[in-house]
Amino acid sequence: MALIRGSTADENGNITMEKEAGFLEILSIATLVKNNGGKVIAQVERVAKRDTLPPQLVKVPGHLVDFIVETPSEDYHWQTFGEKYNPSYTGEVKIPLAKFPKPPLNE
Repeated sequence: MALIRGSTADENGNITMEKEAGFLEILSIATLVKNNGGKVIAQVERVAKRDTLPPQLVKVPGHLVDFIVETPSEDYHWQTFGEKYNPSYTGEVKIPLAKFPKPPLNE
C-alpha cells in the first residue's frame, strides 16, 4: 500500500504536482507498489474532468493510481511540518533576498 500526495487528479487518476515542493520518488513508489500487487492511494486538493490535465504536468499516470482522496483546500495546504502553503517552495514565485532575516555573525 502506498499513500502519495499530489495537487490535482483527473477522473482517470493522472496526478499533477504543481503545488508540491518536490516530486522526489513519488513515481518510483507508485510503480514499485503496483508491480508488487499493492494499491496506490493519492491524496489531492482537487479533481479535474477526465483528459483535461496538460500531459506535461502529469507526474504519476492514472494506471498506477487505485484510489483518489480529495481533501478540502483549507486542510490540504500543510506543505511542511507546521507551515501552510508557500508558493516560493514550489518555484511559483521568487522571494527577494531582502525579506530573509539576516543571521547573527557569531560562532
